[in-house]
Amino acid sequence: MWIWMTTQPERDEAKARADLRETVDARRNGLVEAASDGVLQDEEITELFPPEKPARGLVDVKRRGEATTVTAGLLGHGPPRAFIFVLEATVAGCYAFDVTPSVNGNVRVSARELPDETCEVSSVRGKPNAVAQ
Repeated sequence: MWIWMTTQPERDEAKARADLRETVDARRNGLVEAASDGVLQDEEITELFPPEKPARGLVDVKRRGEATTVTAGLLGHGPPRAFIFVLEATVAGCYAFDVTPSVNGNVRVSARELPDETCEVSSVRGKPNAVAQ
């Protein structure tokens, strides 16, 4: 019993990290669906990446021709635990999603983790319709 109780925080954090991975996969799949018509619209991006404290949500959007890179802060949640207060393990991560639509309707979306400092900015750096030079 004692060992089970002392290892509970690690298990909760592991569940929060698993939830973060699921969140990343869900956003990647959402970008695939959104860009399947060959165009990734600004509204689709902002809808997929809402702010969720303490994560920033959408941080930056860069467009280079047909390719788009979306940078966002995301959260993973562990199970809630009630003692005196309700506690929940959360983990944050910063990710870049590289979206490349193709002519035949196939969309490539890759996700890569970035340093947390990348998502710790005072304001959104690029508007969803910003075009990289």
